Amino acid sequence: MFTLSDLKQTKVYQEAKAEGLQQGLQQGLQQGLQQGLQQEAIALVLRLLRKRFGTDGDRYASKLHAFELEQLEALSEALFDFTSVADLEVWLRAHGQ
Repeated sequence: MFTLSDLKQTKVYQEAKAEGLQQGLQQGLQQGLQQGLQQEAIALVLRLLRKRFGTDGDRYASKLHAFELEQLEALSEALFDFTSVADLEVWLRAHGQ
């Protein structure tokens, strides 16, 4: 009868373990990349708010963290059409914040 120790020494076990580690690494890298892109999008929106309206964007930072990357990209484009911070407030309410 095989023991766990014997099983761990088999080629099939070693290959499966290596494949699992590789998949985990790829998943971790993808999540890290996604988080980095989201953080950069938040920083961009805050910079645009400061530049366009002279407002302290930090007031909105916590709200922006709730958005997915696609929503942040849409907001960064919508900012060009805003005439005041009130437009931002309307946009945030319309999109769940």
